[in-house]
Amino acid sequence: MASRGPTKDRQGKTPWMVVLIHAPWYNSNNAHQGENESVSMKEAMEDLLYHAHVDVVFAGHVHAYERFTRVYKDKSDNCGPVHITMEMGVTVKASLQEYMDPKPDISIFREASFGHGILEVVNASHALWTGIGMIIMNQLLVTLSGYKFSSNPACKA
Repeated sequence: MASRGPTKDRQGKTPWMVVLIHAPWYNSNNAHQGENESVSMKEAMEDLLYHAHVDVVFAGHVHAYERFTRVYKDKSDNCGPVHITMEMGVTVKASLQEYMDPKPDISIFREASFGHGILEVVNASHALWTGIGMIIMNQLLVTLSGYKFSSNPACKA
């Protein structure tokens, strides 16, 4: 029977799998907790993305930046995708600058500011993510995070 979907064979043909969604499945912003769009989609699709060996999931919706470690089922997992919320335009409301305290262990970096990001695929095993934000009060361009990550061949088997 033919395989329906990504398999270990994709490593040579499609070394990176990137998924774009609207509402993040993982975020620690107080203004966006428990939203049906996030909760329902995560419940319906997280296993699918995990077993498809997705490398990174980009989301928007929150109007703030947050990057998570590789995660699956709310826990750090070396075979799970990196989750990045990158909706950093339009408006920065005071409520969007309020985050859970303490920060969840799986949240690596978070910042409520304007900006954009660049994903540079270096080769079949390494990529570089750079989130670039504008801190409005200081009108200073800063690099929010330079994050090198690699695919884990052990997870693709």
